[in-house]
Amino acid sequence: MGRRRRAASVKSAPEEAGRRIRRRKLRQRARWARAQGRPFAAGFAAQRRERRRRARASGPGSGRGRTRGRRAAPLAEIMTTSGKENFRLKSYKNKSLNPDEMRRRREEEGLQLRKQKREEQLFKRRNVATADEEAEEEVMSDGGFHETQMNNMEMTSVSPCLSVLSWLLFVNDTDVLADACWALSYLSDGPNDKIQAVIDAGVCRRLVELLMHNDYKVVSPALRAVGNIVTGDDIQTQVILNCSALQSLLHLLSSPKESIKKEACWTISNITAGNRAQIQTVIDANIFPALISILQTAEFRTRKEAAWAITNATSGGSAEQIKYLVELGCIKPLCDLLTVMDSKIVQVALNGLENILRLGEQEARRSGTGINPYCALIEEAYGLDKIEFLQSHENQEIYQKAFDLIEHYFGTEEEDSSIAPQVDLGQQQYIFQQCEAPMEGFQL
Repeated sequence: MGRRRRAASVKSAPEEAGRRIRRRKLRQRARWARAQGRPFAAGFAAQRRERRRRARASGPGSGRGRTRGRRAAPLAEIMTTSGKENFRLKSYKNKSLNPDEMRRRREEEGLQLRKQKREEQLFKRRNVATADEEAEEEVMSDGGFHETQMNNMEMTSVSPCLSVLSWLLFVNDTDVLADACWALSYLSDGPNDKIQAVIDAGVCRRLVELLMHNDYKVVSPALRAVGNIVTGDDIQTQVILNCSALQSLLHLLSSPKESIKKEACWTISNITAGNRAQIQTVIDANIFPALISILQTAEFRTRKEAAWAITNATSGGSAEQIKYLVELGCIKPLCDLLTVMDSKIVQVALNGLENILRLGEQEARRSGTGINPYCALIEEAYGLDKIEFLQSHENQEIYQKAFDLIEHYFGTEEEDSSIAPQVDLGQQQYIFQQCEAPMEGFQL
């Protein structure tokens, strides 16, 4: 015969919905009764007693509509332990990631922060004393400290490491090379005594060779060490030049890495701060065309270092060397730097232009023409307008320098006394001279 289904009674939709709700409530009450270990029949009365007990325990304001004045229970007290975990995971922005992935990201972020902090410490400008360093030196001098003795003590304690570092510079491992170069850059960062100790270790030629390494991780510290050495006196700078460092520096000026290009310009600026023979060596290496190109197109931090290199060359260079820089077109990019916000670089550009104008004045006096040939070049580069604008600069040294340049080199010419009007004191008027026309008249 087979099984037969019970025929469904015909009922309306509201009745059917009410029946389903009542069945669901019955099932809930049955589950509650079984959880309490009571018969199902006693479930209804037990639920009513439980509700009355909870109402008495919660106080008179526990009824519906009487929640005013009551403090809501904290969310942490309401949720269970598993509920807390789910809530935090759902509200967390990386809820789609597993714990291992989130831990890996935290480690990478921490590594990036430490690396950024390290680079900030390493790429500071080394040849400019800060206010804190000046204050420290003042305290040392007042307290009777001897900085030279302290530096000697430091170098005495680390000098045994120099021989080991000079040996490590020839290891083929990239990480070892980088660490050895960083160590030498730290040891050479200081007064000339420390620089001389590094030079005496015989590492200069190998450092220059490492400037052409194929890994920037090695090039950067090697360049920093070479740059620190050329901050010494002319003799110490010449040691680096004797190692054929300028060709390597010229190669680094075209590096795609901006920090390398900036450090190379900084190193060259310390070389051009030397004597005229060293400036001529830079000229012979054909470095200044690349510097002037950088001064026009590179990032501002690199342009600053190139400006230092050119201004240093105009300060200590001969007349022929300064003419060479003018012929390369250094006036226009120096004039462009007069509008930047960095007051120190504005002063550097003004000093470079002043050195060029001083040479032009000497040439005008020597030739007897009285015409400075470089004034016109500065005016063509809109440098005069920018210098006039600097007379209202907030920096006192800048506006004083701008005023002196205009007053000395761009001042108004003396008026011709023959065309000046005479004064008639009796009539209280000026008497202008009449220009006589030629007898044959004016010719067109």
